Formats: sequence, structure tokens, C-alpha cells
Amino acid sequence: MPVQIIPTILTADFDEFEDELKKIEHVAPWVQIDYVDGFFAPEVSCCEAHIIREIDTEASLEVQLMVVDPIRQVKAWANAGVDRIIGHIEKMEDQVEFVERVSEHGLGVGLAMNIDTSLRKIDEAIIHSIDMVLLMAHEVGIQGGLELDDAIYDRIKYFRDLDEDLEIEIDGGVNADNAPKLVEAGATMLAVGSYIFAADDPAGAYTKLEALVNPSE
Repeated sequence: MPVQIIPTILTADFDEFEDELKKIEHVAPWVQIDYVDGFFAPEVSCCEAHIIREIDTEASLEVQLMVVDPIRQVKAWANAGVDRIIGHIEKMEDQVEFVERVSEHGLGVGLAMNIDTSLRKIDEAIIHSIDMVLLMAHEVGIQGGLELDDAIYDRIKYFRDLDEDLEIEIDGGVNADNAPKLVEAGATMLAVGSYIFAADDPAGAYTKLEALVNPSE
């Protein structure tokens, strides 16, 4: 299976959100919405579920819930029409309940964790019940300006050893220099923000990165 490049949008401005989405949706099959509530992380993003519901896009959407108690957000985001919901375990009371709630809506489900969260905090019993795990590679809730933490490579190996078929998504500081190494370590999905959207040609940056990690495609 080819490695997926998933552009990520984190902004407090709805017009900017729409603008970035339009720049990339014609080339990217998936786009990630970073939803931050201002409590889980200091940033606040613009677009609540009822706003996303009104957006018409060619891309499939996943939402990364950087919020306190992501279980409470599942129904609203399912109704918004997203295709996959990813919740951070740090403020999640019950990982099994979160996975069940998302699955009840027929959506893809993932669990996410910060770079400094103990790997033991994820419930290994449900690894085979989720579609993917998202590993932050730097501090959560910030797009641009932070470099990827090299500790991410051992964290990828940990989950690859748990399940050789698990989709592993890396988010934070991904660029053309480190993307091949992340894939070599076992990552199958790369969430990319500033490398794409800070480029003069976001669609071109996406295409370049996709070709780099899928050289034989």
C-alpha cells in the first residue's frame, strides 16, 4: 500500500481554512482538520463540527480532536460528515468507549498521543480494533516552527512491533528531509502542515512529498 500524505489544517480563521482546503483538495485524497478547544492545548481552532458540516469538498476528511473528553465530541463530528475521527488519549476517560462510539457511526477510528505521553498509556487490548494510531512528533497544537523530535522513531517501532498491519500516522515537523526515514521506520501515513501550506505552491509540495515516499508508484 502506498504511504499516504495527509495535509493538516490548523487555523483560527475560517476564511484561511477554506482557502487552504481549496489549494489542496484536488490533489490530496485526505485532509486532516486539527480541532483544538483551547484547554487541551493553548491554540484554538476556528472550525467546530457544525461549521465543517456546511463545507463541500472533494477530499475525505479526518479530524484530530485535541480536546478535553473527546468522547463528547463524537456525535457532532459524525454528523458533520467526516470520514475518520482521531481522539487524543491524554484527556480520554475510556478508550474502549471512544472506539465503540466512533465505530457505531461507521467511521474510521484512531487514537492519538503526544510525544511525551508514555507508550504504556494506550490500551493494547484495543490496538486491533482501531484503524490507526497517530503519534505526535512535537508539541501538540502548534503548526510550523517546531522540529520533529527524534524520539518518534522508537515510538513508531513500538507500535509496529505490536501490530505489523497497524496504520501509523506521524504528525508534526514532517518534511522532505525526514519523511523517507519515517517511512523506513514503519510509518504509513504522514500528516503534513507547514511544509505544504507555507510553500508557494501547496499542491506542488504535496505532489513532491508523495512521490518522495512512494518512489515506485
